[in-house]
Amino acid sequence: MAAALTFSSIANAGYFVRPTAGYGTRDLDGNFIDGVGEFIDGYIGNGATSNDVGHWDATRSIWSSVDLERGELKSYAESNAGNVAAYGNAIMGETVTIRNGAGTTWNFGLALDGYFDAYTGPVAPGNDPGLLYYDLAVFVYRPGQANYEQWFYPDEFYPNGNPIGVDPVFQGYIRNTFAVNANEDGYQHFPIFEEILGSIELESDYEQFEFYAKIFVGGSPNTAGGLEGFYAGFDNTAHISLDFEDGVDAYSDSGKFLGLRQDPGQPPVNQVPLPGAFGLMLLGLAGGAAMRRHKKA
Repeated sequence: MAAALTFSSIANAGYFVRPTAGYGTRDLDGNFIDGVGEFIDGYIGNGATSNDVGHWDATRSIWSSVDLERGELKSYAESNAGNVAAYGNAIMGETVTIRNGAGTTWNFGLALDGYFDAYTGPVAPGNDPGLLYYDLAVFVYRPGQANYEQWFYPDEFYPNGNPIGVDPVFQGYIRNTFAVNANEDGYQHFPIFEEILGSIELESDYEQFEFYAKIFVGGSPNTAGGLEGFYAGFDNTAHISLDFEDGVDAYSDSGKFLGLRQDPGQPPVNQVPLPGAFGLMLLGLAGGAAMRRHKKA
């Protein structure tokens, strides 16, 4: 059973992990039915540095995990029901403090490696095909500019303006949604590799940033449209990487993020788990980014 969601205002966490799992049901016209589905939020702020959540029943399997120490975001989703979407998010945030870095460059990245298996059948005339979708994002802000609920806002999602009110220091976002119709052998395999690479020029010997990253994977079968089921195998892992030049000291609020210990010049973060609050965001993403296959990063 999903925990009850409460939409309260909570002070920004120095770091957090947020794996989620959800599904929703569509009507015969392919529209999602309000209130039919489940959403599980595994948010922990200023507490544990890893967590995972999942949902399993006769037609769906969904699981997501986040591990700050390893820098890993993982998710898989499977649905064998003709009109039930299944999706997982793996989301994290961490405060990074950098000392003695003036004039150097901080490099970072997020690599997504996984695949979709699609199980197809005949198409009824006039029906839309089923959809498979994924995205990945890296956003970097100055401290206090964003929080665990409001940090992700691709411009194409907000035509009326930036809801946060401040632009990130860095924004990297890749999304892809593609339609799947029947083929002759009833099975299609789609390998996926995507990578976001970024860098920030450090201007002083004391810099602090909030680093956010996520992956989102899932699918929306439509038996009448030819997609009878799918498996999204992105538990292979999405991995975060950080790179600093020689002589630069880097720290994390958690004291564990990719081996970065806590800054000895700052008081420790109050490690008290905070309740999560998350709506059904990022469902039904659309896009046309080209898929490509590379060897695993």
